[in-house]
Amino acid sequence: MTAAEITPSTDEIRQAYQYTDDGLDFRRARDRRGAEFDRWLAEHDAETRRKALEEAETAVGASAANPHVTFIEGIINSVLRSAADRIHLLIESETRS
Repeated sequence: MTAAEITPSTDEIRQAYQYTDDGLDFRRARDRRGAEFDRWLAEHDAETRRKALEEAETAVGASAANPHVTFIEGIINSVLRSAADRIHLLIESETRS
């Protein structure tokens, strides 16, 4: 495996960012940069979940608008839509905290 084929883990990226020398006191800089990375990662994860939810909502809406959707598919779509609504509320509450 070549270096170009290796994908670093989130922890490796966090450590590389956290331990970058920016001329400040090492411990303070490490702690500050670690917290910055954690905030970025939380926002990134929330945005990823939000996009996945939007894609699921689009898919559910498209199939619900189809007159050939069977009764069972309609029930499944209803359950998925309800779950998507709950996930959406959780994401909004995470973003506000």
